[in-house]
Amino acid sequence: MEKYYHFTSIDTLYNMLTSSLIVVDDTNCKYIEFWATGINALNDTTERDLFVNALIKEVRQYANNKGNTLTSEQEKELGKLCYTDLYVISLTGSNLSVSDELNMWRGYGGNGSGVCIEFDFSKVQPINPIGINAFQMEDKYILRECEYLMPEDITLKQDLIMQIYDALFINEKDNMKTTVYMAGIIASIAKLSPYYKHKAYESEHEWRIVKHSLEQPKYRKRGDLVIPYITYRIPVTAITSVKIGPCIKSTFIIDNLVSFIYRKLGPNIEIKYSDIPYRG
Repeated sequence: MEKYYHFTSIDTLYNMLTSSLIVVDDTNCKYIEFWATGINALNDTTERDLFVNALIKEVRQYANNKGNTLTSEQEKELGKLCYTDLYVISLTGSNLSVSDELNMWRGYGGNGSGVCIEFDFSKVQPINPIGINAFQMEDKYILRECEYLMPEDITLKQDLIMQIYDALFINEKDNMKTTVYMAGIIASIAKLSPYYKHKAYESEHEWRIVKHSLEQPKYRKRGDLVIPYITYRIPVTAITSVKIGPCIKSTFIIDNLVSFIYRKLGPNIEIKYSDIPYRG
């Protein structure tokens, strides 16, 4: 059993449990619609660039070894392959200590005045294939751990580099073969690129649900930024507890918050409290 955590503010929690809480009529399943953020709008300004730059560098070197030169136009096209329509839900990893991590409270949990939602996807029951999308839950909620590296330390599998080289130099005159190659390459890139992050973010222990979608995104505002996102349903049965942040001390506020959580998520949700001595 692995636990995952999502730190958020009280405002966001309120919106999640009011505007984004839905019940699907034909299954009677209750879900929260999370906002999966466009990968290019995440906090890490090097997001995707780490992978793109490493990929271009290794393909260039491989081509040089084969007596060919990667043109600037080819590099641009290669870069475009890495920017498919990917959307991310970020959770903090399965190490129990991170459920009460000061840096996470500061950065994502309302500076200590928010909550940490705990998920256990092993508690999610399969649904009847007649249901909303004819899938089983355990096949749907797949999380992968991010790998934290300095840019110069990233190395990629030679199989992928060889496939790209073949598509660019060997099969370039065979449009059908190139199209097939590129489809496989794009799929491989989509499975790898979202999970490389700069080592500066290592303390976040991030695990991700990544969804590829061609649907038109919605948009939300964050400061001066307009952020693209799509909605992604996570069943309420995956939520096992809610931890109240270290800066929420008022008994009156806590009682109302707990009452609200029970009313929206049910009485079986465990309420926990941060042990961190933080004033905010």
